[in-house]
Amino acid sequence: KDFVDGVIFECVEGDGCKRYLSLEGAIAACDQAGNKCGGVILTGDAQYEIRKGNQVGQSPSGERTMLRQCSFDVVAPPPEFHLPEGADVNKVGTSVDGKPTIFVSVASYRDHRCTGTVESLFERALHPKRVFVGVVEQNSYTSSYDKPCIRVKKSCAEMPFQTLCKYAHQIRVHMVQAEGSLGPTFGRHRADRLYRGETYAMQVDAHSTMLKHWDAQGISQHLKTGND
Repeated sequence: KDFVDGVIFECVEGDGCKRYLSLEGAIAACDQAGNKCGGVILTGDAQYEIRKGNQVGQSPSGERTMLRQCSFDVVAPPPEFHLPEGADVNKVGTSVDGKPTIFVSVASYRDHRCTGTVESLFERALHPKRVFVGVVEQNSYTSSYDKPCIRVKKSCAEMPFQTLCKYAHQIRVHMVQAEGSLGPTFGRHRADRLYRGETYAMQVDAHSTMLKHWDAQGISQHLKTGND
């Protein structure tokens, strides 16, 4: 979505041309207003307001307007993980073959390198069976540029030993339209909610390449700190 020169003059009912300090906040308010909101304006003092209708007129004060192009589905966040009743938080942690697991959260915003990041997490791990990945994929479904994070060259039925096929049961994906995203914290928060009790947890960008045996090195370094 892009801003154009000009302004929508009428305030949204119930909003009264309230000022928003961030574009994300204004977009969220516009979405909450539903069809009453036709767009967001950028004021001369770098704040934002939501407006009614979609007729853009000449602005006497230099405002610019982002029209609401379409509506999008509001996707509920993943369910939170809750400790079992009476569990000791210091002793919680799943294991595979008697060894601790690692959860890695990845928030991807229209990032075509996300696929390589997830592949790298498994391919460069010393113990890939103990790695679990939570991906929040924030793509625009109307764009030919945006590709799914979890994609393979051939179907898993044809080539089951492709990395993302082999470890598919260890990958959790939560999809949100890019138009409904509210910034980096939004994506990372939702990725954190894909955690399901693993012993260790970490966060990486969607355009990362892991070091060889990153999992064993990371746990080793953590244990050396003596931090419980």
